[in-house]
Amino acid sequence: MEKKSNLVLIISIVTAILLAVLVGMIVFFNLPAQRIRRMLKTANKFIAEENYDEAILTLQRMLEIDPKNENLYLRLADVYEKNGDIDKEIKLLQEAAEVLPEAVNLSDALEQAYTKVTISERQGTYKDPVSLALDAPEDRKIYYMVTCTGEDNVNSADDSATGNKENEYIEPITLDRNGEYSIEYYAVSKNGYEGEHKTATYVIELDESKYNVNEIDDGAWKQAYIDVINGGQFRYATYFDNESDDYEPYYGSVYESESGGYIDPEAKVWNYTYINEDGIPEITYDGPDNYDTYLLSYIDGEVQGLGGGKWSFISKPGLNLMICYSPRNSDVLKIGAKGFELTQNLYSSRGPEGELYYNDDVEITEDQYESALSQYENDPEMNYPEGKYSTREIIEIINNM
Repeated sequence: MEKKSNLVLIISIVTAILLAVLVGMIVFFNLPAQRIRRMLKTANKFIAEENYDEAILTLQRMLEIDPKNENLYLRLADVYEKNGDIDKEIKLLQEAAEVLPEAVNLSDALEQAYTKVTISERQGTYKDPVSLALDAPEDRKIYYMVTCTGEDNVNSADDSATGNKENEYIEPITLDRNGEYSIEYYAVSKNGYEGEHKTATYVIELDESKYNVNEIDDGAWKQAYIDVINGGQFRYATYFDNESDDYEPYYGSVYESESGGYIDPEAKVWNYTYINEDGIPEITYDGPDNYDTYLLSYIDGEVQGLGGGKWSFISKPGLNLMICYSPRNSDVLKIGAKGFELTQNLYSSRGPEGELYYNDDVEITEDQYESALSQYENDPEMNYPEGKYSTREIIEIINNM
């Protein structure tokens, strides 16, 4: 009986010890430091997989456990940056600086965040032209430099000043020629703090079946545009004629309707865009008082265009789509190999019983007419030409493309 009692006692003691060990292990593994260690491994795994959303959620839960961990704030701020969430990064670092006002690393990170620049497209190889938009927090100036090596051995960024020297960023940078481009960029804060210099590399290998890169003669199209800009003539688009054999092309100048044909070299009437995918820009002219508006394109070895006193245009860059408006008429166009091509014609006319509406010569209701137009006009990417450059400036831009 005594032996049995001893055995029960021993078993009870061992059980108590095991339970104590188990409780201790549970307590140990649930200590904040241990939980943080395990969750950090999970967060790092998400970061390595570029699953930034899950990494952010994990790091946020870690901060709930340890809200005064400086390294966690810095880690989460870094992931926000990787995910392109600069505003969230700055907000986080501001909150962290309030919680840990003596943390020098947080203050430094916040100052750096105020000068960080994001770039719209990831570096890599592209078969189409790339437009790069740079962005930084408000009131920060962005500077960049583009260098290029490759078959063209030149950079073709939009800004006329771009190319192997530093420029202040004003508008998106277009890379539309074959080659390997290296873009160095950074921002400067209001107090003169210069942020980290970063570099992105883009390789442009245009699809020759789409862009005919070997057929583009830089000198020809540039000089053709410059001649028209200086008052020379262009060929008016021929899509209005019925392709009759005896059709005689009509040529004119964008300055014909202006008083005395005078060209004010400082007037901001010119701009450019890329409507189709041939790598050559379209040039727009928006005359004084928005009266004369023209759209010019280099097609089949010459400058062709649309426009005049009562015309207006909207276009969607990169998608070869534009709307040409004239009184009671709206034409949906694209640029083809030989000229402007009509894809849809919407117009109205006054009949005995009132206004009549047509879509490609088929009579429709007014609501159908308005609906057909609104699908284009309500598209936020459709833009009206806006005079932005003087004659001298647009010529300089063209020469440096």
